[in-house]
Amino acid sequence: MFKTVFPPSWGTLLKEQYLTDKAEAEIKKALHEALVECANEGVSTEDIHIYIEEILGELFEFTVIRECLLKVFPRVQNMSCDSSFTGIAWQTNIATKSSKTDVSTGEDVNLHDLSCEEFAEFISKYFSKRRKALGDIFRNAILDESISATTFVEMTKEELERTFTLYLGSIKYGEGIKMDLQMIQRQIRNAATEVNLTGNAATETLRTFDSPVETKSYKYGIVKPATGNLLTPKHEFVNLIPDKKHYIYFITKDVVRFTAACINGRKNGTIHFGVEPIQNGAGRIVGIPKSTLYHMNLNEEITRALKTCFEKNVSVAIRCVRPVQIVPVEDDKSVIEVDVVPFSCHLNADLLHIKYPPKGSQSLKWFLCDSNEILPVSSSKLNEVRDACAQILKHREYLEKDALVYEKKGNHLQNKLKKLITRGNRYVKDELVPIIISGKISDSIGEREIREQLDVDRAFTAAELVLDFDSSVRLRNKIEENKSSFLVKTAENILHPGKQKYEKTDISDHLPTWLYCNGNDEIQLPAKCLSDWMRERSDGVKNSLSQFRQMIPKERGILIFLVFDTPKQYQEPLFEVARDALLSTFRGECLVISDKDENITYLKQEVTRMFDESTADTCFVTGLGWDEISRIMNTVFRANADVICRLPCSKGHFVEMTLKEKDELKLTEIEILSGEQCIHEAEIMEESERKAKRYESQELFYKGGLVTWWNFYYGNQVGRRCQFDMHRTEIKEKINNEKGEGIIEIHEIEHHPGAGGSTLGRHLIWEFSQFNLEPDAAYRCCVVKTISEETVDQIDRFRSFKDADDTKPFIILIDNESEENVMLLKTKLYELAYKTATPGKLFCLIIIVNRMSITYSKTRGKHLLKHELTHREKDWFENKFKEMEMKGDMDVRTLIAFNCMRNSFDEKYIQETTQRVMQGISTKEIDVLKCLALISTYESDDSVPQNVFDRMMNDQFDLELIMRQPFGIAHHIKELDRLGKLRRQTWNVKLTDAMQLLLTKREHETFNQSGICIVSQLLAKAVLNHIMKTKRMSLEEIVEYVLKLVEEQSTEGNPMSKKFVKIVCSLFKTRQLLDSEKGEAKLKFSDLVLELEHIVQPEEEDDAIQRVLRVLQRCFDITDDAMVGQQLARFNIHIRQFDAAETAIKRSLSIRPQNSYLLDTYGQIFKGKMDYLLETSPYIKNKIPDEVAAEIVANALTAVQKFREGQSLSKKYEEDINWSCFQMEVKIALNLLEKFSKFSCYINRDNFLRFLNDKNFELEGSSFANLMMLCPSLDDIRSEKKPQRHVAMSLRSLEERFYQVKRQLYSIYSESEVLLLKLRERFERFYGTPGNTSHYKFLYGIGLKPLQQAKEKDPKILEKRVREAEENLSRTKLSEADERDLLVYLGTKIISLSNQQEGAEECSKDDYKKLLAYSTRLVNIQSSAKTSERSYLESYLYHAMLHWPLKSRLDMNLEDMSGPTTYIQLMEKWESAFNNNFFLKTTDQIRKNKPKNYFALAKGIPGNDIVDLESIRRQWVEMKKDTGRRRRPVYRDYFWKESFVVERLERLEGFVDGSGYHIIHKVEYPQHGTKTFKINAYYPCIALSNRVVTFVLGFTWRGPTAFDVDEKGRKGQKMVASAPVVDYDDQPSSIEIAGNDDDLESNRTESTVDQSGGSQGACGQMIGPKQEETGDIECSGVVGTDPTDIRESGNTAAEKGRTRRPPWMKPPKKRRHRKK
Repeated sequence: MFKTVFPPSWGTLLKEQYLTDKAEAEIKKALHEALVECANEGVSTEDIHIYIEEILGELFEFTVIRECLLKVFPRVQNMSCDSSFTGIAWQTNIATKSSKTDVSTGEDVNLHDLSCEEFAEFISKYFSKRRKALGDIFRNAILDESISATTFVEMTKEELERTFTLYLGSIKYGEGIKMDLQMIQRQIRNAATEVNLTGNAATETLRTFDSPVETKSYKYGIVKPATGNLLTPKHEFVNLIPDKKHYIYFITKDVVRFTAACINGRKNGTIHFGVEPIQNGAGRIVGIPKSTLYHMNLNEEITRALKTCFEKNVSVAIRCVRPVQIVPVEDDKSVIEVDVVPFSCHLNADLLHIKYPPKGSQSLKWFLCDSNEILPVSSSKLNEVRDACAQILKHREYLEKDALVYEKKGNHLQNKLKKLITRGNRYVKDELVPIIISGKISDSIGEREIREQLDVDRAFTAAELVLDFDSSVRLRNKIEENKSSFLVKTAENILHPGKQKYEKTDISDHLPTWLYCNGNDEIQLPAKCLSDWMRERSDGVKNSLSQFRQMIPKERGILIFLVFDTPKQYQEPLFEVARDALLSTFRGECLVISDKDENITYLKQEVTRMFDESTADTCFVTGLGWDEISRIMNTVFRANADVICRLPCSKGHFVEMTLKEKDELKLTEIEILSGEQCIHEAEIMEESERKAKRYESQELFYKGGLVTWWNFYYGNQVGRRCQFDMHRTEIKEKINNEKGEGIIEIHEIEHHPGAGGSTLGRHLIWEFSQFNLEPDAAYRCCVVKTISEETVDQIDRFRSFKDADDTKPFIILIDNESEENVMLLKTKLYELAYKTATPGKLFCLIIIVNRMSITYSKTRGKHLLKHELTHREKDWFENKFKEMEMKGDMDVRTLIAFNCMRNSFDEKYIQETTQRVMQGISTKEIDVLKCLALISTYESDDSVPQNVFDRMMNDQFDLELIMRQPFGIAHHIKELDRLGKLRRQTWNVKLTDAMQLLLTKREHETFNQSGICIVSQLLAKAVLNHIMKTKRMSLEEIVEYVLKLVEEQSTEGNPMSKKFVKIVCSLFKTRQLLDSEKGEAKLKFSDLVLELEHIVQPEEEDDAIQRVLRVLQRCFDITDDAMVGQQLARFNIHIRQFDAAETAIKRSLSIRPQNSYLLDTYGQIFKGKMDYLLETSPYIKNKIPDEVAAEIVANALTAVQKFREGQSLSKKYEEDINWSCFQMEVKIALNLLEKFSKFSCYINRDNFLRFLNDKNFELEGSSFANLMMLCPSLDDIRSEKKPQRHVAMSLRSLEERFYQVKRQLYSIYSESEVLLLKLRERFERFYGTPGNTSHYKFLYGIGLKPLQQAKEKDPKILEKRVREAEENLSRTKLSEADERDLLVYLGTKIISLSNQQEGAEECSKDDYKKLLAYSTRLVNIQSSAKTSERSYLESYLYHAMLHWPLKSRLDMNLEDMSGPTTYIQLMEKWESAFNNNFFLKTTDQIRKNKPKNYFALAKGIPGNDIVDLESIRRQWVEMKKDTGRRRRPVYRDYFWKESFVVERLERLEGFVDGSGYHIIHKVEYPQHGTKTFKINAYYPCIALSNRVVTFVLGFTWRGPTAFDVDEKGRKGQKMVASAPVVDYDDQPSSIEIAGNDDDLESNRTESTVDQSGGSQGACGQMIGPKQEETGDIECSGVVGTDPTDIRESGNTAAEKGRTRRPPWMKPPKKRRHRKK
């Protein structure tokens, strides 16, 4: 014998360098002695290799042995890749067997536990007996598809046929093959049932993974390995034949295979030799005789085998394989175990191959370990499996990070609890929505200790919902500490009889809900046993959770169960809720916490039974005391930042607001600034905390987060912009300007997105709010977070907190709110200012920050903050950059937002930065960025809820990828995916560093409004361009990708997904402001649509158009958003594809049939057709022929009809009338009339006017005859036809709305009025009297305001029209008087008589008598008119003013004077007419459409006893100007007490009724006796109830109203209830007030019928025969209703989710607030 030493590297030079002739001769001799030629036999190469090395005692490469054998037996056949030699057999005296049982026949083997290779051999032998070719086919199929016996037995008939048919080729998958496969499945099932695990065998515990044996030993018994995630080891059991010598080889061979499988499967594993595999992955310990292990150096042999098989990857294998462990077993036996630990740091994403087996002929093999078995991977399936395993490697990385944390001794449970609650985030509410379910503490063991230790206030107050299963209220009282922090409900409240679901009114918008689930001792509601609870309370509790389930996206909720005691036989309601949540509704989102394991044993067992132990482990935490639990929970919920607040006050010092006081004020919609903001919080911090806070606030801000007050507090973190000083100066001037006219000043900041406008706005109010040792120089400041009906009430509470009546002006910041919301806030603030402001002083200043489109550059005199820095600003950034670099405490290069600004938003810098950052972005993150970049580029204000990307980012396996896997691997992919989910982390904690640089999170108090976005719009644009360039994607493809995401989210019901769908839809709908000389206008389409429409060379215009149409249609199809369909229709109108536009708008209307704006767009389609025909029609002799003219007329009239239909919908269904439909109806009708001059039928103007207005016009034979025949609807434009009258009514509706109804603030009044005046002029040109139409004599309307305008602008024209009216009236009988003449005459007279200036017209008795007669005739005309016709409210106003029973008038004893019964009846009709004219049906509509007041009764002779309040107001203003006062009048100006006002106005006497809402006034009629009028008070007079008062009687457009109600006999005192001076139109900044919020509640319009039979008016007062008999007459008015008489219908306050305190319960002289 000889010894050959091999170098570490094995290669082809082995023979040439080391093999001697003697060695070759010995090999040949051994082969010759052991083998014999035999034609039909064969011997495996592996057996021959083992035999030669055993006989010769040395190691040889198989290629050497093969060459020797072929020389000894030249007729033997063997290819280099064959696993056997054909044509030889062993000599009869040579016995060589595998150490494993032969599975070729299936005898003496458990088929159920066969590996994939063993099963392939078995099934090959089986089918070879049927047909030789079938054996190889089925072997290849089993190996290619990685099918083991356990997988095979679970395959369905369909899966069997589908899988094997692919391999059979031309062989039919017939009944024979089908029956054989099913028989094999039965054999495997039978083999599985033969193993009995329940006998007397004991259960043994395996050695701890990756640990030494030490004193561990085994007894004979059964081992049942645990299953779990990738870190839970896979156990493979191998039973070797005891009488065979070749243990060592088969051990090393299996270790190599097992190692490769674990590395590729990324799974820990242990292979056990001496353990027999049995059913379901269990094993039976049998052991290996120790005598066979002597002289075995297993570690050395395994290392050698690894080197042979792994080759260049051997270093990876050696790092992962642990040394052999030999565990003793009784009877002098042992179990050999080898652990494999494939740490992710040793691995790469690719699969490792091995040359296998170690001995004999080798071939490339790939093995994969899944959760159940070792599977071979076919080379044809490598790519598919490689992709799946790359994702599994990521799972392992995350699991290893968690495991490292848990390994720290003493912190395991604490870290586990923190990790499970936060899912990897710093705070729970950063990404999750918490719900706390608190168990019963009362009567529990150790109740006293639990209550003392339990201190989790932060968690409870941060939760959206608390379910309390303890009937005691001690826990809530401890948390609230005498403040109302929760909306308290009981299960009975949530689901009372007749109520079918949890409603919006059951929760609060700004308070978490505390739901007592099983009784409430405080209200004597006892706890119930489980059976009673299930019957009476369970539905309410479950419905509350169900409602929140709908609101919270899956995997974004966290239900925290706190279990304090062991339930008695688990018959507790808490466990019913927990079971349902854990196993169903909130599966994977629950965490059960208790101090003792026995408290939750039953629940944990149930979860384990349904899932597995690893899953259950992530749902339960026990073993910590309640003090430890409290400490951990308090660290993961944010503390309340507002500890105390100091506010400046009017007396020059400051007042303090405690946390309790702030909670009581419920300032949920505004953020208030303390004069010493952040100071108190900083003082209570440790030094380390202060440093960390400084670092954190700076880093977040410089990375693109919103600026916080801490950034200003730390001084040098926010650079002072150059515009700062200019804005500060302007604000100071506005606040301190004594000559200012407005009671509220507005200061606007306009900026490009990301240019720093929000930061500048906050910097300014920081400047004005901070004391800086001088409280008297500071102002109260607040930031509006959201705007609703309640916002101004909260601002008022903040303004007046602990301050005198004469408060200083305060400052409000509004940042990026919608125009509608800003207008609402201004309106409410002006109402508040009028009622509470100090006369002559500024009430408040509003800073409005407006984000303008990047395309917006002109600001009409305003300063625009753009994406560019001044030299001074650049210097600041450079100095700050150097400062941070010198400190070195943060990587300045990672501060994206800071560096973008430092480089003055330089486009090149942003592009270069984007390119660098994008190199570190992962593939999945790029998918997220596609969506965020698109949204941030074209809709910069919106942040996207993170849950939208959960499915994409949670590393779930792609279905397509799974379907491409080999069947056996695909069978287990779902298991691997499930294991990955056990990480229970939100995806944001796994972002790459590069991704974190690009994103910022926008926090919001409401969890469904928070989201993420790219740091700035400019950066988003650069990211979008980078993705499009590198991924070679067009903008359309990016949009299509986002729309696919929308398609997924549109099926979700949670509010975050709905928000995302809404955001994406807005990309197609939101139009930016456009620079225009005419004022603010909007672009034709959204920025995204305009970009898609942009032509990209070398495409044609039509290509771009089709692109827009495809994208809009796709979005419309996915979302069914009717307003996206509207944009599709508008774009089709734009490209003049009218049929397509009509199709789109019809579909939109089918989705939202009650939307008037869609009908408006429908009308625009026909308008577009009309315009197109006018542009393109051929002219014959310079005229459009009748055939084309007929089509033009038809389209115009169809458009008009659509606008009318829009009006009808708006009146019927919408709270706010769509006045655009009215205006478009009038404009289109007039446009058509003005185009008639181009038609061939048009001869001259006189002929056309006769056609329009002359009823006797002869159509037959006229130039219009042919056109009328072609278009019969032409008749609709003629005077007095129903459609024409409708146009006239629409024009009046527009006009009268402007002067009869109080307007919303800051509409463009002057331009609108000019526009209406022009419309009226155009209308009168065609439909006025013949003289007017031909000579343009009087082109004004005949209402009060048009007459006032005519008197001011064209007095001579008006005089002619009045003379004409007088002449007409004098020539005709009064009963035949024309309504228009009456309106002109009476209106002009009242204007003249009410102007009480020197030289004013004096009214004679005859004139007054005539006025009475004419006004009576006018109201009679209105009364007899059709109810569908629009009434002239002037007729009621004139009659009411002229016929009011003043004593001086009654003394004249005129027959034409209206009697009391007639008067009240007309007043009822007046109120009804007002409501009908302005389409008011609901209380909210009435509140928004308050009538104006113009006149009041004055001292003087009849006819001259009416005063125009506008003239008095002007005089008052001039008087105040003389004293230096310029500010608008307010309530406390006491205008009504001015001496010249008292001298002019008539004061009536009466008394206030018990409600305080009405004035009882008695009148002595000469013929009718004493009659009592009940007049509505403009303001409630509760303090004057049942007292004698005097008042001024004014007249609104809805009825008489009592102003300036004051107690009789009081001299020089402040009045109790006043009213605005006057409603006037020439000052848009002034405000018309009709009462405070409580008055508005009394504005009722619905008439109801009382049970007594009397009729009720809109204010609810009884009007009927009984009243006439007693002489009690009620005069309806605008406000001041008796609340006890109110009957609501329709959209009541209660139905809208708001409840109010009844007015009569409110104390006098106190501010009243609505409650939600």
